[in-house]
Amino acid sequence: MENNEEIQRGISAVQNGMYQEGIEILEGVLAKSSEFLIKNHPEIWAYIQVNLGVAFDFLSETEDKKINLEKAIKVYELALPIFEKGKRRASAGAHLSFFFAAASAHFICFCGSTASVARRLSRRS
Repeated sequence: MENNEEIQRGISAVQNGMYQEGIEILEGVLAKSSEFLIKNHPEIWAYIQVNLGVAFDFLSETEDKKINLEKAIKVYELALPIFEKGKRRASAGAHLSFFFAAASAHFICFCGSTASVARRLSRRS
């Protein structure tokens, strides 16, 4: 896959705490190849979403808490159905559910609103 090097660079940036750089790289990959990835490599697409979620979640600790937490929750929600359908449903789905719950909890703590998070969590049941 031609984007493999870019994907690895973006994930590496996120893993090394360079969240904004990782977001820019991974969003660039999705801007160019999202449709192809969803169709041909859905787990890679979902893994990119999870890494974006991690980056937004950590970024929320230093800037734009509400906006970054909302973005984290959104991308976790996008990725979860892919993992639920895949072969790694139990481990990956549980792991992603943890990230989703953590981002939701941060949102509640920092933004003081439980209504939208409660609605989202009730749909998970």
